[in-house]
Amino acid sequence: LPGSPIELQISHRNTGKTPQDPKPSLPSVLFFYDLGSGDSVQIDAGNYLSVRNPTISGEVGLGDDEGASFSGPTDPGSRAVIDRGLQTPAAISLDINDGDFVAVAHLTVTGGYDGLLVRNGSTSCSGTDLVLHGHVRDGARIEAVAAGNVLGRLEAFDNQRDGISITGPLASLNESTVHGNGSAGIRLNDVGNAVLEANNVFENLDGIVVASTANGNTTVIGNPDLLTGRGNRVHDNASRGIVVGRNMLVVGNAVH
Repeated sequence: LPGSPIELQISHRNTGKTPQDPKPSLPSVLFFYDLGSGDSVQIDAGNYLSVRNPTISGEVGLGDDEGASFSGPTDPGSRAVIDRGLQTPAAISLDINDGDFVAVAHLTVTGGYDGLLVRNGSTSCSGTDLVLHGHVRDGARIEAVAAGNVLGRLEAFDNQRDGISITGPLASLNESTVHGNGSAGIRLNDVGNAVLEANNVFENLDGIVVASTANGNTTVIGNPDLLTGRGNRVHDNASRGIVVGRNMLVVGNAVH
């Protein structure tokens, strides 16, 4: 995808296979190509307005792009911004819908009802080094009810409800900064043997809210090895710091 000033060369007719022949948007790439395992979409620095949901899926009728990876620039000074530009309930900034083994990284996601939405049994997906802000509901929302999803090094802020909201089994959520959201910074429900560590959660209504997980599982919030310094920092939230239900281990965190 483009990011250079050569805007006149950008067209849906372009192949998108070289930096000199870019597609204009992520939905354009998803529409024209059947992506899969081993395929990688590199998104150059720039602002990309999506006129429809960028939907990554393996379900017939929705798409055939599961297994692919999508990445913006790794240089911290450059940003690839995916802007949905519409905040009605069906408008999703980045939608992984029944898409397995999808990896997204180094992107800024904004402007929709939900930001990153992982749903309908999407398994073993990962989101890393993402900035998620300016959504009506949640910055990142996983409702996949499928195992193996991993989130790390996210920044979620200025979302009207939760910064990060997850229902169903989760592998881990680590090293993320979550602040200035209207309800919970991080909200988890029945996430199984998930591990949450080294997150910085502040200036939300509530910090970390974790509902009970099923018997036989233990959700770990923090790290029992205090020498690692891998506990969560949960501070300056307006109402509550950490709220938990059954089958939790809460250890090694700094809460104030």
